[in-house]
Amino acid sequence: MILRDADRKLLNAAAQGEFGALQDAILNGANIDARDESGYTALSLAITFDHITCAHHLLEKGADPEIANFENDTPLIIAAYHGDIPQLEMLLQYGAKKETTSNFRATALTEALSYGELESAEYLIKNGANIDHRNVKNETMLMKMAGEGHRVAVEMLLKNGADVDAADEQGKTALFHAAAEGHVPCLEELFSHGASIEVLDQNKKSAGDHAKKAGHKPAEAYLNETLKQRLAEQRQKEREKQNARVRDKRENDRRALLRYRRKNPKP
Repeated sequence: MILRDADRKLLNAAAQGEFGALQDAILNGANIDARDESGYTALSLAITFDHITCAHHLLEKGADPEIANFENDTPLIIAAYHGDIPQLEMLLQYGAKKETTSNFRATALTEALSYGELESAEYLIKNGANIDHRNVKNETMLMKMAGEGHRVAVEMLLKNGADVDAADEQGKTALFHAAAEGHVPCLEELFSHGASIEVLDQNKKSAGDHAKKAGHKPAEAYLNETLKQRLAEQRQKEREKQNARVRDKRENDRRALLRYRRKNPKP
């Protein structure tokens, strides 16, 4: 890739955070969206090295926030896995798209979560990022975080509306992913937000079956006990419904008898 001298100076200035040199390069006709040997634009470099003043100036001068490097990382994705909320806010204001994907169908939100930047992830969610976006494995981030044992991330996703019972191509929900790796705290978090324990995957296996197969005895025991509790609760609800139906029938019969007596008084 052959770069003009002005382009090279622009890229170097952005990487070094040299605002004056950046301005000079633009005034001298540098291509504001020129890319270096790795596909980085001046904007991507300014974001990467946390030179927000330079990044803002580039955006003001028309830099495209959607140009990705050769790993398909856009400036927004870079800012997300760096956990830089001011950069995220700035890029979104200048038109960066939240759902642009990099390699493996990663978005800014999924990258923020993968790098443990939960505040950035929550910021993106509150600004409209798709919380149930699926990666190249057809997994949501709730499945991935549960399978990796990140309880705090699981809690944050669920509180912000992630689909607790979304399933992958094999019919496995986040509960299965947590069970297969033995992450009991994540199982507890999923159940506290209404995860279904009765779901079976495409092979008719339960989350408990997967915990058992992987040798995670605490997870298996927890799932079995939770299933017993759920079944007991269901039976109790059924009894309450049946009792309510009996009471309603008795009350209807009583009212019917009163109506009959009013219409047919004894002589």
